[in-house]
Amino acid sequence: MRMQGLLAAVLVTTAFATTTHAQDAGFKVPPGTKNIYITAPIYSELVMHTLPLDWNPMPAYHQDQGPMSMRTYLPKGQTLEDWKDLLTVQASYGWSKDWRNTPEYFLRGLGQLHRRLCGDQAVFEPLGETVVDGHPAYRAIVGCASHPSDPKMAEINYYIAVRGTNDLYLFQRGKRVPRFDPATPPLTADNVDALMTGIAPIGFCDWPAPKASECAKTRQ
Repeated sequence: MRMQGLLAAVLVTTAFATTTHAQDAGFKVPPGTKNIYITAPIYSELVMHTLPLDWNPMPAYHQDQGPMSMRTYLPKGQTLEDWKDLLTVQASYGWSKDWRNTPEYFLRGLGQLHRRLCGDQAVFEPLGETVVDGHPAYRAIVGCASHPSDPKMAEINYYIAVRGTNDLYLFQRGKRVPRFDPATPPLTADNVDALMTGIAPIGFCDWPAPKASECAKTRQ
């Protein structure tokens, strides 16, 4: 199976026992809806984002076991075996409790891993620190201009690593495209915001909620 990309399982280092592959399952979007709102309790936080209407609101791939979590969303009509666009939300339980762990440290390590796997075809463009709903975060463009398993194709990703109150949350907005010159990637600092149209903003609430229907926000 062609999975969610070269490093879709960055945080997933063991074979998961719980795996869910979801289809459209007859989901109906109410008339007048502009975006699909996704809320998912993942460890210490309720994670919130949106999806465009032409995306499947059910995860195409969902794994949870122990300290690792992954949810992958695809546009309708695309599959895990032959996707062109994806959004993957990963989490690592307890990662943020170590003060030495930072989102920048994590993404720079991801860039180094791509260099080992892709050689001179690796792409890594750090985009700097940011804040996502009160949480410190770091952004980067990471990919391979020529995919090791299919040299005619490339994969380029926009990553947002977020240091949650207790856990790391990693958002991957990926694209598969024809092979390109690594010096001129199709995804740059100038167009990543457009790639997130229909997905941002990303939000967090404490989980479990202290009171029903209340969004409490604990910050470090």
